[in-house]
Amino acid sequence: MNNSFEQIKNLKRIHFVGIGGSGMYGIAEVLLNLGCTVSGSDLIKSTITKRLKSLGVKIYSNHSISNLKNVDLVVFSNAINKNNPEIQFAKKNKITAIPRAKMLAELMRFKYGITVAGSHGKSTTTSLISWILAESNLDPTYIVGGKLKTSNNHGRLGYGKYLIAEADESDSSFLYLSPQLGVVTNIDKEHLDNYQNNFENLKQAYIDYINNIPFYGRVFLNGDDKNTKSIMKKTNRSITTFGLKQNNDYFSTDIVYHKNGMSFIINDKNSTHTIKTKLFGKHNILNILASFSVASYLKIPIEKIIKAIKKFEGITRRFDIYYNFQSKIGEYTLINDYGHHPTEINFTLDTIKEVWKNQKICMIFQPHRYSRTENCIDQFIQVLSNVEKVIITETYSGGEQKTKFTSYYLYKKLKENHVNCEYVKEIKKIPQKLKSLFEKEDIVLVQGAGNISQVIKLL
Repeated sequence: MNNSFEQIKNLKRIHFVGIGGSGMYGIAEVLLNLGCTVSGSDLIKSTITKRLKSLGVKIYSNHSISNLKNVDLVVFSNAINKNNPEIQFAKKNKITAIPRAKMLAELMRFKYGITVAGSHGKSTTTSLISWILAESNLDPTYIVGGKLKTSNNHGRLGYGKYLIAEADESDSSFLYLSPQLGVVTNIDKEHLDNYQNNFENLKQAYIDYINNIPFYGRVFLNGDDKNTKSIMKKTNRSITTFGLKQNNDYFSTDIVYHKNGMSFIINDKNSTHTIKTKLFGKHNILNILASFSVASYLKIPIEKIIKAIKKFEGITRRFDIYYNFQSKIGEYTLINDYGHHPTEINFTLDTIKEVWKNQKICMIFQPHRYSRTENCIDQFIQVLSNVEKVIITETYSGGEQKTKFTSYYLYKKLKENHVNCEYVKEIKKIPQKLKSLFEKEDIVLVQGAGNISQVIKLL
């Protein structure tokens, strides 16, 4: 174990404010495995806080200064208001308080860092790179925003030289990181409220992220994505591209879908490789291409990469399929998906139509954040117009103050555009509405990043 990790172990207790937040619990799990005493506060009880509690983390369901007794370091989520009493108490009492990205940067400082940035696909790509390295006996440390199905964790302390993590662009905190290798899966108009509502400012942040990689490092970019391509000439690092188009360094052909996943060919400059995967969708082909190109650069034997990809089951709530789902209204195929941006939802819909060509979709959709509905209202209308039946429930705020851009606002806009949709404010009342809409052979799609997956137990 390196000196940086040993110094962290000397801290009496590390406290996470908003420990259930994306990216927080993975770091907490790694520090716990390192031997640190870890505590955390979160107003929302979830499967994540329950799991951390079972691992030995002291979880507080409130934000209070009494939670900080004997704490040496406070780590806070970017979703936490800076007026939070725990953060304010730490500052007044000279307890070091840092954003999660600084904690991640410190963990990475004496490791060979590999980070994955991008609007969509970060968690899956980070997980797959981590899985490939783990299956190749390289014993990596990894920190992921979702739970790996294959290892049932969000983070792991390894004793090898590699650390793989997601790089969070939502508040530009990924600029704290200085990895050896960086990936950009794509760039979309997300989190613009943190970039003065200027898309060029967001793209500049990605340029800065890439240029933080040392001159001897490398960046792996989605060569199909127009926004990512637009920043290539403004960077000064060695680049490898991946994509579905043949002008990329790594590209795919011969895509075949089936009920248990898909197969395709990866082509590089010198050879072709047959890939079989349990994942679905062209977006996941891009995630696999990114992971394959990183692993190849690290000189992992091709046969080990291919074998690891075949075994990889993905992360929870990313196109989880329940075949022959037994519900109160009969048996059907149910899909649970985390996507909450129109681009991600469109990926999911396209995949369903590829695999289940002649079946209709009945979507249960929970919008995520009022600001996203405001910024993407036209895209939501366009994407949801392609769904045969939509049930919209109350917006999951994600800590935002309520605005006029509620789920009911979206529902009214969809109705104006002749979308077949219904509004059901309470999750517990959704099963009754589904019963009136459902037809035999429908695919039921539960869509959203909030707590909408709770509805599955009620169906």
